[in-house]
Amino acid sequence: NNLNGKIPTEFGKHINLVNISLSNNNLSGKIPTELAMLKNLQYLDASSNNLTGTFPTELGKLTSISNLNFNNNSLIGSVSFALFENMQPMELLGLSYNNLRFELNSRFLEIMSGTKSVILSGNVIKGALEIPEEKPKYNYLTHLILGGNCISGILPLFLHELLPRLEELDLSAGDNCKKCFNTTVDCPINFQKLNRKCTGSRFEIPIFPPRIHCEDKLGFWGKFPIDYANFNYLKKFNLSGNVLTGTIPKALGQGFFLIEELDLSHNRFEGLIPFELASIGSGNLEEVTIKLEGNQFHSDSEASLAPASLCMNKKIDLHTNHYFCPSERNHLKSFFVLTNGESWTNNEYWKDEYKHPCEGWFGVRCEQDKFVTNLTLMHNQLSGRLGSEI
Repeated sequence: NNLNGKIPTEFGKHINLVNISLSNNNLSGKIPTELAMLKNLQYLDASSNNLTGTFPTELGKLTSISNLNFNNNSLIGSVSFALFENMQPMELLGLSYNNLRFELNSRFLEIMSGTKSVILSGNVIKGALEIPEEKPKYNYLTHLILGGNCISGILPLFLHELLPRLEELDLSAGDNCKKCFNTTVDCPINFQKLNRKCTGSRFEIPIFPPRIHCEDKLGFWGKFPIDYANFNYLKKFNLSGNVLTGTIPKALGQGFFLIEELDLSHNRFEGLIPFELASIGSGNLEEVTIKLEGNQFHSDSEASLAPASLCMNKKIDLHTNHYFCPSERNHLKSFFVLTNGESWTNNEYWKDEYKHPCEGWFGVRCEQDKFVTNLTLMHNQLSGRLGSEI
């Protein structure tokens, strides 16, 4: 619709109101405190308007509310999570994309565990995400959306035990909260820096992104907890833009059975990308998307390719990146499958997940250790057909 003006204070006189839906209009002004008089109100949606001012503490008296949605407004000021403590279990608490300030404490997950969907992204939430000291009374939370805030600290262990029904978890970092500066990017050993690239005997890798140092460790830091693979119902998981380090755990390939989107981009992960990631999402019918751009994947001596199995099925965003997923390797891998490579007399290194074809694949010869120029597989029990890829 295209309603203008303010939300009338007279709404508070209609004590039998159960549903107020005002979303997607041009309403402005403050949220009237008189709404707190509607003891029977169950549904209040004023999302996507131009509301300003603070979020009234009086709304904590709406003990019958099940859907409270003020997403996409211009609200300001501080909000205490204790405000929602006395509300009944809700379907939705939506306060995302305002300019509200929250301070996390050890009771946050305890209070919010009774709400099915908590959407608070795009505000200024500070503090650490902690496991509560006492077991929550409820266990309903399925969507916890906290992305684009200023949460910091390490990822808490055993979160899957506290929130076993979780289907979506967004803990991406907010750019407006970081105090960051770039430092010099060093090329791996045996590489030379030339024209914004690291040039080696077999590969060239772009110098991207610069290593980023963030003061105050704003954003999640430390290693990725292996036990997060035990989120049995998780479909969307976003950790982008943090400062997580170490390697991505191989154990993720044994979990995340229903995952559809996994975003680990723009962290500080290093080492090899585990080929076990190709197994995640095997329990759903949707296409799986894995985002890994903007990390520091390489070994100490060579540029590390992404696993061939991930490049081939296009699960990762790097599948079009020639440095991580060389097209020649993809074509040769397709050729291997179409000609029943498992039955070849000699298929040395053809099944390797990480080696470049010029690194000893049987029957492959290269020019300057970069480009395949000859493929000699005579008397090697090839069968099947030649595909267009070769």
